[in-house]
Amino acid sequence: MAHILVVDDKEPIRHIIERGLLRAGYQVDLAADGNEALALAVTTTYDLVVMDMVMPGLGGLDTITELHKLEPNIKVIAISGGDVLEPELYLKAAQDLGVVASLPKPFLIDELVSEVDKSVGNEGFC
Repeated sequence: MAHILVVDDKEPIRHIIERGLLRAGYQVDLAADGNEALALAVTTTYDLVVMDMVMPGLGGLDTITELHKLEPNIKVIAISGGDVLEPELYLKAAQDLGVVASLPKPFLIDELVSEVDKSVGNEGFC
């Protein structure tokens, strides 16, 4: 069973994603921001991180950079609803950092689960 870290500053979004991933058979941890995500990543090995791009404090791009320092091969799926800029600009910047997939918010939870399945090699498994 793959272990997924979900990082988003919006609690309802974290829990919606958590429920969808749990239903698909994944083990899930949650973080409210980049600093919390990094603290978890120091002590836990994750197969994949679902990362919001726009968060207070340490944002998604900086968090991805720091995660890659801890674990160069960590897989990340970027999600963004935008902010001052359009979500596509944040997601493009995340792609430049090597994320395995990106989704603009809002998205269907099944879309995210499908991307997670592909990223961890469970396509068609769950």
